[in-house]
Amino acid sequence: MKLHKLEDYHGGWICGDFLPTIIGTDKFEVGFKEYKKGARENAHTHLKAIEISVFLSGKCRMNELIVGKGDIVVLEKGEVMTGFECLEDSMTAVIKIPSVKGDKYGAR
Repeated sequence: MKLHKLEDYHGGWICGDFLPTIIGTDKFEVGFKEYKKGARENAHTHLKAIEISVFLSGKCRMNELIVGKGDIVVLEKGEVMTGFECLEDSMTAVIKIPSVKGDKYGAR
């Protein structure tokens, strides 16, 4: 058994084709993201990966929808995440398939 700390991984990303990682693979990425109320992310898209966000706690606005604990948002390849704002302190688990370096683009 090995013990790891989420804080030791860049942005909460623990598995994928990057360093540091617990499991290095180009098949998928897994991240656990913590957000404070008011946190925002700019619009973006992934041209090669599907992104699945599981909301573990809190409440956020994503693509003009209010999402929270228990919600799962799936963004298909090329679909734009138009904006993200945390309305409460929140935590998500994010899975991207596959893990492709540089596959994050500002909205077009």
